[in-house]
Amino acid sequence: MNRLILLILVMLLPLSSAQAELLAFKDDSLAKIVERHAGEHFLLFVWSIDCPACKNDLANFNELKKEVPNERIVLLNSDGELSSEMVAQTIAEFGLSNLENWKFADNATARLRYKLDQSWAGELPRSYFYSKDGRRQSFSGSLDTDRLKLWLLQE
Repeated sequence: MNRLILLILVMLLPLSSAQAELLAFKDDSLAKIVERHAGEHFLLFVWSIDCPACKNDLANFNELKKEVPNERIVLLNSDGELSSEMVAQTIAEFGLSNLENWKFADNATARLRYKLDQSWAGELPRSYFYSKDGRRQSFSGSLDTDRLKLWLLQE
């Protein structure tokens, strides 16, 4: 019995070390993200654990990150009430721990959504395509993987 417990603990060890670092998304975080990526185009993808379409896109990002620069994909979890450990575990399960990962810092999700986009009603998934000059275009719904790949690979 003790060997079984030890084996289970050893198997779980890689999962805990591979969890994503989650940055706290606060009122001023969008400006920090845009500043960090100034002069480059990138995707800011807003998702939730209970969103099936979000999970499909997360699975596609796992494949895309093998072909596109990782710094061009930024993930933002909008589940303010969920524990960071649960969100980090989900990110790790999709193999996205090495991407830039953010999570709403508190349960005032409506306020944080408004800080992100005053015209966003909260539908998910929500994507923001930032061009090199800082302009952005928003999109609600699942992303077309082929079109996204072409956009992310452009210079």
